[in-house]
Amino acid sequence: DMGIDGIRMDAVKHMPFEWQKSFMDTIYSYRPVFTFGEWFLGVGEVDPNNSSFANNNGMSLLDFRYAQTVRQVFRDKKSNMYALDSMFTSTATDYEHINDQVIFVDNHDMDRFSTSNNNTSVDQALVLTLTSRGVPAIYYGTEQYM
Repeated sequence: DMGIDGIRMDAVKHMPFEWQKSFMDTIYSYRPVFTFGEWFLGVGEVDPNNSSFANNNGMSLLDFRYAQTVRQVFRDKKSNMYALDSMFTSTATDYEHINDQVIFVDNHDMDRFSTSNNNTSVDQALVLTLTSRGVPAIYYGTEQYM
């Protein structure tokens, strides 16, 4: 009863859906707490099971489609704002609770966003992340251009 801010579950796509649904039902029957899982998606990957999980499990997800697109636009310069708009449109359609998905630019499963000395790109990506739809998560060190 000391309270927690949230729960992060790793590698949720590799665990039985039924167990996770039961886990979430148990948590919510006691006291609702924000819970999110990691379901890794590579660049350009769209997995219908990903959004189905987020829509039916009671658990939000790390939004890898957001992260991969932001990295392609701001860091790698391999994409443009039209791709960003397309990602926002498609994820808003796919996720019933889009504002509950966790958005980020860095995490432990990816290379650091700041692989070059372009702090402006980091700043732009963080501004978008902190002012966009979803729950922003800043990986430790990103704010120091690590």
